[in-house]
Amino acid sequence: MRYRTQGDQVHEAASPEELVSEMHDASYARCASDAEFMAEMAQRGKLQTGVTIRTDDAKVFVADLIAAGLLKEAEEGEDEQPKKTS
Repeated sequence: MRYRTQGDQVHEAASPEELVSEMHDASYARCASDAEFMAEMAQRGKLQTGVTIRTDDAKVFVADLIAAGLLKEAEEGEDEQPKKTS
């Protein structure tokens, strides 16, 4: 499955756990683990959207990011950066 972040990064992952690891690796966060990364992202997401993002596991974390509008499923073949229309 392909996902697009609010920052227009596209990540391809076979599982929620893989997606969290990909997002963690691509981030500037100085977290030692994916669990710490999820906690930091959940805190920032709550401040940004007012929505509580659970960090019990990667599956609920990804579902909550999508529900909060911080992550969306990307179409196959969708470019990393959206095309600008004039």
